[in-house]
Amino acid sequence: MFCSHCAASLVPDAEFCVKCGAPVDILLYNTLTPPTENHPAPAIGLEATREAPPYAAFVSMALGMGLCLSVLAFNAAHNLAQGVWRVSLFSIISAVLAVVLMIRMPVTWRKVETQPDQDGSNNKLLRRSAFFVLIFVVTAALVGAKIGKDGKETGQLIDDFHQMSLIGDRISKARNSVEPNVPAHIAMYKQIEPDVQAFGVVLKRIRRELPSYDEKFPEHHETTLKNIDTVNISLKRASLLEQQISVAREIESLDPAPRWQAWEQRMLPLLDAESALEKD
Repeated sequence: MFCSHCAASLVPDAEFCVKCGAPVDILLYNTLTPPTENHPAPAIGLEATREAPPYAAFVSMALGMGLCLSVLAFNAAHNLAQGVWRVSLFSIISAVLAVVLMIRMPVTWRKVETQPDQDGSNNKLLRRSAFFVLIFVVTAALVGAKIGKDGKETGQLIDDFHQMSLIGDRISKARNSVEPNVPAHIAMYKQIEPDVQAFGVVLKRIRRELPSYDEKFPEHHETTLKNIDTVNISLKRASLLEQQISVAREIESLDPAPRWQAWEQRMLPLLDAESALEKD
């Protein structure tokens, strides 16, 4: 024990401090009184030492896996809709992350299952996590398919316009370079017949595609209407060209005099009708 005034060590049963002379009335002890049977030390309960279930970690992994699988679902649906398989770097990264999460999630879930589950919280958490992952994946697949389909249709329309331009240019070049006589024109019509047939097929396909494009992109409505008018006029021209080819085939075997007469009577009206299209 120690002096309450100068903290000097005191001998047992001393009445005065041998160092400062202060009376010994309050003693300071250098040790705490050990616990007795009547005052036991508080025990640390089991609840205080138990680790909390890693619910947050599991939910984070589930949402992360849902995001990764959504990227893969979007890419797959988009590729299927377009009919072309493309693998992006982002898809590869998402696939790797999804595999890592699939490996880690069972470990985390086993930690969750080690804790008491009297109210069924664990099963509820598992069902909700699976539900949200499924919603993410299905939504991404639907959006990917929609965008892929629209992109394919737009790409097809652009390609068809390009084909229309190429075929039309070949037909115009052949017609503009022909010599001004009936035999040369008959030979020219035989030459352009495959292109005229292909021209009509492309125009009909564009005519079917434009209304759908107009519905999906209403901001381009005015331009689409002009394209529809152009395609309709071109379809009429293609029909007249097919008639001209048919007339040229029929009069090819005639003698020069009757051939010219047939040309004037049957071919010139078709040529005039075609010229009138340019004035409309």
